[in-house]
Amino acid sequence: MIHHEGAKVFIQLAHAGRQTLRAVIKAQPVGPSPIPCLKFKETPRELTITEIQDIEKAFIGGALRARDLGYDGVEIHAAHGYLLCEFLSPISNIRRDRYGGSSNNRTRVLVNIIQGIRKKVESDFPIFVKLSANEYCEGGITLEEALTIGRILEDSGASAITPSAGNYGSFEWVVQPAEKEPGCLVHLAEAFKRNVHVPVIAVGRINHPSLAETILKEKKTDLVAMGRALIADPYLPRKAKEGRMAEINTCIADNACIKMLFKRGRDIVCSVNENLGTEKELDFEQPDA
Repeated sequence: MIHHEGAKVFIQLAHAGRQTLRAVIKAQPVGPSPIPCLKFKETPRELTITEIQDIEKAFIGGALRARDLGYDGVEIHAAHGYLLCEFLSPISNIRRDRYGGSSNNRTRVLVNIIQGIRKKVESDFPIFVKLSANEYCEGGITLEEALTIGRILEDSGASAITPSAGNYGSFEWVVQPAEKEPGCLVHLAEAFKRNVHVPVIAVGRINHPSLAETILKEKKTDLVAMGRALIADPYLPRKAKEGRMAEINTCIADNACIKMLFKRGRDIVCSVNENLGTEKELDFEQPDA
């Protein structure tokens, strides 16, 4: 259906690691080291090397299934304090084996996944990586180290990098509320663009096409990602292309959508898009009808 509309579609591959609850997954959460999640406070079980290798194979297998099902690429989620980010971060990885210690060792699991996928897919199959370029937590990933990690990932075969920020202990940087300025993470993308050669994707409260266009014109990034902006108005790209800026429902970052994600069994909502999730039932006319 997405291809029929003329767009490309990627799938994001992720593992929650320690940032989940036993009540949700019916098992003890796992992580690189037995250090409690900053939000949920539950201590994960430390993964063995065999288990880490099995997880690497699972990511690789997921990417191959996505390719075979017709997806145009994959994004490896190594941001926001989830499992792969936990390996990258000194705040959650204190291992003394080949998966811990130096930046190269902490990046090993992600490198193995990228290289494993790259060996099995066509050379032009995109592998994007999402990183927390700054965790904004004491002892966590800093921009300086994130740039080192970015260069390692580039050398390993990553096609593009999305520098995001934060973890569940600094959640205001994961999904930035209205108090944060629009485009508040663009400086991270700008730093990456100066330090890597693969395309860089800016993300972080980019809520209007005019802001996205400014960021691109100023050459701070190569691409722009929007999430909540497209929940607020799925037709934002079409309206922007047709010059109908005044008709766009602009995301106000009150995070009503995100709050519902943490209430199991509840449907997502949006304060500026009352039709969200009920489009098929309403059967309303399309904007270009």
